[in-house]
Amino acid sequence: MQYFPMQTKVSRPQGGFVPGQLFSAKGQFGNCLRISYARLWDAEVEEGLRTLGALVKAHSRAKPSC
Repeated sequence: MQYFPMQTKVSRPQGGFVPGQLFSAKGQFGNCLRISYARLWDAEVEEGLRTLGALVKAHSRAKPSC
C-alpha cells in the first residue's frame, strides 16, 4: 500500500488480473483492478509493486476523478 495513492483500497477476492468492469453487469468498478499473486516475496516483486504504484499515481493525477 505504501507505493499507491492514499485512497487505494485492498481486498482479497477470488480471481486474477482483470479490469473491475468485467465483474459488473452494470459496468461499475471501472476504477478497480484485480491482481493475482502467487510468488514468494523478493526484491523483484517489491520493485514491481513500486513501479505499478507509480503508474497508478501518475494515471490518477492525469485524469480527474468522478
